[in-house]
Amino acid sequence: LLVLKPLPQSRMNNIPGFVSFLQARLPEKFQRALDAQILYGNGTTPNLKGILTAGNFVASTTVSSQKLIEKLIDDVAKLEDTYERDATGILLRPTDYYGFFKNKASGSGEYNLPEGVTFVNGQLFLFGIPVYASTAITAPDYVVGDFDMGAQLLTQEGMRIEFFEQDGTNVRENKVTVRIEGNYALPVYGPDFFIKGSTVVV
Repeated sequence: LLVLKPLPQSRMNNIPGFVSFLQARLPEKFQRALDAQILYGNGTTPNLKGILTAGNFVASTTVSSQKLIEKLIDDVAKLEDTYERDATGILLRPTDYYGFFKNKASGSGEYNLPEGVTFVNGQLFLFGIPVYASTAITAPDYVVGDFDMGAQLLTQEGMRIEFFEQDGTNVRENKVTVRIEGNYALPVYGPDFFIKGSTVVV
C-alpha cells in the first residue's frame, strides 16, 4: 500500500501578511528580551551582566514594615548621601506604579498622591525624580538608580531580522527559519550606582 501525502503549503508567500506580521511583532519581543537582559542578565556569554545582577547593585536596607513610598525615599537619600550619586530614575512593576494613585487621605478619604509624589504630563515623579513602570523588572523588586552615570547600553550591531530556507531540513519540509538578533554591551561603572529593594510590606 502506497500512501501519498501532499507537501504542506507553508511558504511565506502563501500566507498573506506573514512577513509584515513578523516584522511588526518580533521587534517588540526582542525589546522585551533586551530589557530583561539589561536588568537581570547573568553575564555568561552571550548574556549581558544586568544592573540587578550580583556585584552591580547595593541591596536596600529599608525596614520591611515601611510603606513603599518610605522605602523609596530612604533609598534615594542613601544613594545621594552615602554613595554621592544622583538619583535619576526609579523603576517599578506596573502594579506598584499605579498603586500610588489609590492612595487616600486619612481624614477625608479622598484620593491623593503621597507627599512628594507628583503626576505631570503623564509622568510620575518622586521629588522630581521620574518613576517608570516596566514588566521587565521582576516582582517584588524595585530599583532606585543613577541611570545617567551608572551604566551605558552600547549598540555594536543593531537589531536585524533575517529569513532562511536553508536551515536543517527546511528545504525538504518546506519551512522557513526566522532569526532576530543584535549585539550589545552593557558596562556598569561601579557597584553603588543602583539600589535594589523589595516592594513587600510585612
